Amino acid sequence: MKSTHRRWYRVVLGVSAVAICIGAFPGTASAHPLGNLSVNHFHGLTIQPDRIIDDAVVDTAEIPTAQTQGSLDTNHDGTTAKDELDTYGRSQCAALSAALSLAVDGQPVRFTVTSTSFVYRVGQASLPTGRLECRLEAPLDATVARSLVVADSFLSDRVGWHEITAVGEGTTLLNSPVPTQSISGRLENYPVDLLSSPLSVKKVTLDVRPGVGPAVTATAAEPLLSYELDRPFQACSANPKSGNRHGARRSGANPSDLFQPQRRCGR
Repeated sequence: MKSTHRRWYRVVLGVSAVAICIGAFPGTASAHPLGNLSVNHFHGLTIQPDRIIDDAVVDTAEIPTAQTQGSLDTNHDGTTAKDELDTYGRSQCAALSAALSLAVDGQPVRFTVTSTSFVYRVGQASLPTGRLECRLEAPLDATVARSLVVADSFLSDRVGWHEITAVGEGTTLLNSPVPTQSISGRLENYPVDLLSSPLSVKKVTLDVRPGVGPAVTATAAEPLLSYELDRPFQACSANPKSGNRHGARRSGANPSDLFQPQRRCGR
């Protein structure tokens, strides 16, 4: 077991060394657009007459991914098999569900995990990033007007992007402060023009009415006009105006900023 722990320790050191080298030689590889230390959250809320569905995604950059790889290797053979990925996905979705609070008319309601997925994806210098997907559901009686409050405190000590969308199916959301569509493509393509000031939407209040009717909802094109944001995290890019808006997942960030998540742009 000690040899396995040493192996994963070397992996973490290797990731750090690669990131430092990339910072020393800009342009040699593309970094995670929000920095290699980031853990990024998305919650896609669907409000139905009898339930609330949350299609949640957590996109983990290279360094925090490397830091957890040892815990996935439960048989200590130095690799991660599909069953180990599945087990880790279930445990992380359970932790996410426990850290996600829901109140209906001021009364707490618990989410239940209904499906999970965890996979590795190729990041900078062929190092893995992690993608966790969880479907959570909670009961709701929306045959009368309801007020919902959803708040995310999962891995709150980590910096990163935080995004929430909400849509009604058989219900109406009045003056929703969040858009119906994700502006990051569910953490697949981060908008280049927001990399210097990432979304930090961790809580939303929704007024729900029964049936389908007219509603005023924030648009995906102008989410900053309606969101109440805090800005604990600033990620800077070398040239925020360069690159394709839908290609920010692998471009638009300056690798030399990997270890400066709190630096403000232009300073």
